[in-house]
Amino acid sequence: MGPRLFLLYINNLPLIFQGVNFVLCADDTNILVDNKAEAFQHKIAFLMQQLEIQFHSNDLIVNIERMCVISFHSHQNRHPLRPCVMFNRNAISYSSELKFLGLFIMANVPWHVPIHFFCAGLSEVYYMIKSLRDVIYTHMLWSIYYAYFRSRLTL
Repeated sequence: MGPRLFLLYINNLPLIFQGVNFVLCADDTNILVDNKAEAFQHKIAFLMQQLEIQFHSNDLIVNIERMCVISFHSHQNRHPLRPCVMFNRNAISYSSELKFLGLFIMANVPWHVPIHFFCAGLSEVYYMIKSLRDVIYTHMLWSIYYAYFRSRLTL
């Protein structure tokens, strides 16, 4: 089955499951569950049961070997919450990192790493604007600012 046809089957998942965030892209489906809710283990068990029913009713087969669970937490938290996640009576293993759409996502990325890259990018744009301020018109500088600098601030 192609990725587009697969998306037609699962496109309604975000509408069915309230309080859960889905990231759907081609044949990759990610489910984000907030652990601040009461009865977190029960919420995950119920979600996984409903997903089993949904996939079974649409005759979709899930590759359980490719499934993984990641628990996002700060690097100070040495014992993050890791509820048992089951799908079709199989325990899904936890991972400290995963690859999603070509990006590696880690469970406990310290803040200084992404902030360093963010500041370096803004610094490059600032230098570009500073270098061009005597060469091009002001309205063009504003266009550069909104396209390269402001767009990074609002992500």
